[in-house]
Amino acid sequence: MARVLGSMASVQTLMVFVEVDPSHPVFAEFRISHGFYTEFCGGLLRDVLKAMPRLKVVQISGRPSVQMDGPLVSRLRCEVEAQGRVIKWGDMERRASVEDKTSEVTLAMRKAVSEHSIRSAEAAETVPKGD
Repeated sequence: MARVLGSMASVQTLMVFVEVDPSHPVFAEFRISHGFYTEFCGGLLRDVLKAMPRLKVVQISGRPSVQMDGPLVSRLRCEVEAQGRVIKWGDMERRASVEDKTSEVTLAMRKAVSEHSIRSAEAAETVPKGD
């Protein structure tokens, strides 16, 4: 794999998408060990970056539930910085940090309730009023 990655001379940006961070407590019973997945992903990214010396930028993005200051993303950031590459944040820079306790589910529920309220209000306005 390293030979194939190394032959990609014109690639300047690597995009990394983080689906989930298994260090979150919801995954506790499914983990091999607490830091296993974080270390595995960090090592994998380190090996990819070493195999692609011409790569200049690593862009990290992920789902809204993944925190940019969480263990997995922090580990990936450290690997990028350790190899002197430029890190860019995809949609994650708009995201709140771990200290923000508002969850993705809560935000989705608020949005759904708000949209439902707007539709209900619009429907009430269009109902003919009795004489």
